[in-house]
Amino acid sequence: MIEWQLPRYGRGPYDEVPPVLERVLRSPSSDEEAWQELWHLLATEGLTVSAASFAALPYLRDIARAGETTAVDRALDLAGAIMAGVHQDHGADDLIRTLAPVIVELKQNDAMRGGGNYSGDMANLAASRHDERIIRSSASVSRGAGICGQVVATVYDMVTEVYHELLFSELQASFFADTQKEVDGSLAAASGTALAKIERISDRLRDGDPESVSQALTTCRRLIDSSADYVFPAREEPYKIGDEANLKVGPQQVLNRLQAHTHTCGVSKSRRDRLRRTLSDLYDRCSAGTHAEVTIDEARFVFLQTYVALGEILTLRAPGDSES
Repeated sequence: MIEWQLPRYGRGPYDEVPPVLERVLRSPSSDEEAWQELWHLLATEGLTVSAASFAALPYLRDIARAGETTAVDRALDLAGAIMAGVHQDHGADDLIRTLAPVIVELKQNDAMRGGGNYSGDMANLAASRHDERIIRSSASVSRGAGICGQVVATVYDMVTEVYHELLFSELQASFFADTQKEVDGSLAAASGTALAKIERISDRLRDGDPESVSQALTTCRRLIDSSADYVFPAREEPYKIGDEANLKVGPQQVLNRLQAHTHTCGVSKSRRDRLRRTLSDLYDRCSAGTHAEVTIDEARFVFLQTYVALGEILTLRAPGDSES
């Protein structure tokens, strides 16, 4: 009877293997039942291996050396199933290292490298192992497909968001650029020094000292004055706004003259009232008595609001005027 010194570590049978292996060695080509039992002990369901499985490799190598086709195929098929489980938790790493020459010899056989020819009852074991691998592969593919789907959805959302951000940014930049061009042209026509004043305002606000804030606000006030002189020069007689009021439009009535201009352009009352309130607040904020309480940040916004409000007024056109 076969005797081997197999350390009792890891999982798997020990005493059951030798008698079954001895039966196989006696009739390697004909004892199909013994082969089936050996498969069950050494490669359970064609998948699970143990330390005893690797201890049997030298005997499987001896069977493969015998040269009988059926026995060779069966020995190499079982050896291949055992080696397929080399990474399992079998506790036989030291044993495997000592069996390196045996394993190399087995691997040199084409059947060991590419798989053997399964026949008889061995086909059931091979089919079971094959189906198990297909199930595991299918599960992996399903998980991968799910992850890919989530990644694609996330990337699509990101691309869509970036696209709309860029689209809005481009439209916004185009809108502001067109508006700035029109406003700058109107300010240049309103006063030969208007654009130079704006340049000085920007420089003074960048300085950040209280005196520059005061100078910037004074420049804003003068810019409003020069715009009023351009669109509606001062005159002695009052300007009548329908049934609403008679406005004095002399040299000192700057805001009245701007309101009269919006009326001559056919602007609705609600829009005229909005522009009047905006310019009145800005004009008061630019007065000399308020300079001390205006911060750098507020001065910047006062300048921007003055630029926008004057731009809206200067780009108005009287009914029948063509756009130049």
